[in-house]
Amino acid sequence: AIDVHENRIPRTGDHSVWTGTDHYGAEVSNATCENWTSDSESVQGFVGKSAKFGANGEWTYATTEGCDDPKHFYCFEQ
Repeated sequence: AIDVHENRIPRTGDHSVWTGTDHYGAEVSNATCENWTSDSESVQGFVGKSAKFGANGEWTYATTEGCDDPKHFYCFEQ
């Protein structure tokens, strides 16, 4: 699990995090809340689950959610 946030403070539980990626961490077009500029419920983005690190890939993609809900996000460098 990725269980600390950017200030190294531990987080508990399973939280949705913005990723904009598929199960393999590859960028998906139209999955990033319009390049992280939209806060509209009608615009969707891909989220992962912070406590779901494992073979099923849910830590990078678990579902889509409206962009109106603030969340932490994971940045991936390739």
